[in-house]
Amino acid sequence: SGSLNARNFFQNSSHFRVYNEFGGSAGGPVVLPGYNGRDRTFFFFAFEGNRDHKQTIFNVSVPTAAMRRGDFSQTTGSGGRPTVVRDPLNNQPFAGNTIPASRLSAISTKVQDRFYPAANFGDANQFSQNLRDVVPQAPGWNHIDWRADHKISEKNSAYARFSWRKITNPKPSGQLPNSGPVEQLRQMHNMSLVDTHTVSPTVINEFRAGYAWHENPRWGPSNGLEIVRDLGLRGLTSTRNVRGGPIFNITGFASITTTDFDRPQEMTYDLLDAVTVIRGKHTLKIGFNLKKNQTSREPVGNTVFGQYNFTGAFSG
Repeated sequence: SGSLNARNFFQNSSHFRVYNEFGGSAGGPVVLPGYNGRDRTFFFFAFEGNRDHKQTIFNVSVPTAAMRRGDFSQTTGSGGRPTVVRDPLNNQPFAGNTIPASRLSAISTKVQDRFYPAANFGDANQFSQNLRDVVPQAPGWNHIDWRADHKISEKNSAYARFSWRKITNPKPSGQLPNSGPVEQLRQMHNMSLVDTHTVSPTVINEFRAGYAWHENPRWGPSNGLEIVRDLGLRGLTSTRNVRGGPIFNITGFASITTTDFDRPQEMTYDLLDAVTVIRGKHTLKIGFNLKKNQTSREPVGNTVFGQYNFTGAFSG
């Protein structure tokens, strides 16, 4: 429970959190109809799960209602001095420090209305940390372990082991509370087979074979090309139809962005054989170990959908 958590400075109460962890295990000899594996064949199985229900806290800056209309008459900068908004075509201040509605970009208006929530904190003219919100977040994972041991003979034994884990982490994909959750499903599994043979009281051979696999795909909640077309952006050369979106950086406000598309995978194969020889006070171990590593990635940065930076260099 999160009732004992300290209150975040920007919240009126302690944020919600419920943490659940559960699991179980079982093991013993394998006894089946027609087969009694006592003292010979054994199994072990374990499962563990985790669910973490919590919240992500946002305290960000968004345009005020007046700014959305092009009205900067109440906007002040450092030292409380009025911020002068100039016409980039002639470098002259706009009358009343207000941009005429006819000069507002249709694309910029779509971006503003689609991505920036309305301010909900502070004075109507406050544009610093004027949006506060919480978004539920529920990461979790499941984990399985399995193992079987078998005594083949008095001089030979073997075991097989398998482990698997799946992790979900739907955290917010951007700096704004309406950015949507990251779609991320991380999976790992590995397996090994081990055979131990006692050749003689002083010679032991151990053979091992196994693999390990890891995948961690992740991307944002929206289709990048659909956003580009809906906004009316032009001039892009990429036609990659993947999850993502354009990037908008506006000085003084939260950036509009999302998680980059990526699909990393790693696979390792392992083959090992080792012979241990004992001679008097000396022990000699010789053998070989073969490994094969495979790695693949498919990163697609959001810049393929365009990156737009607004610094006020031309309008103030």
